[in-house]
Amino acid sequence: MKTSKLVVIASILVLAIVGVSLAPEVKAVNTKAMVVINLEQAVQDIELVRAMHIQLNDDFLQNNQMYYTQHVLYNNVTVCITGTHKGWRAFFRTRAYIQATDLTR
Repeated sequence: MKTSKLVVIASILVLAIVGVSLAPEVKAVNTKAMVVINLEQAVQDIELVRAMHIQLNDDFLQNNQMYYTQHVLYNNVTVCITGTHKGWRAFFRTRAYIQATDLTR
């Protein structure tokens, strides 16, 4: 009885090892890229601007720094957007001119 249990366990281990070795390689499907652009380039793409308005708020502008970098997820790509304090302030002022229904499209 002990020998048959040992044979069964050994055969299960062999089948598992063979199955893993014959399995196709798993490749990363959703690799996320990162793009670094400045604020002036970012505002040229209206869909990116919509994503920025949805995902960002102006809370990070409270401390006085020369440059700010924010991350936005856009088309499965993380976009790092760098801009000056003045540029970000102007960007967030434009939110008042964009209707909420336009942002959710």
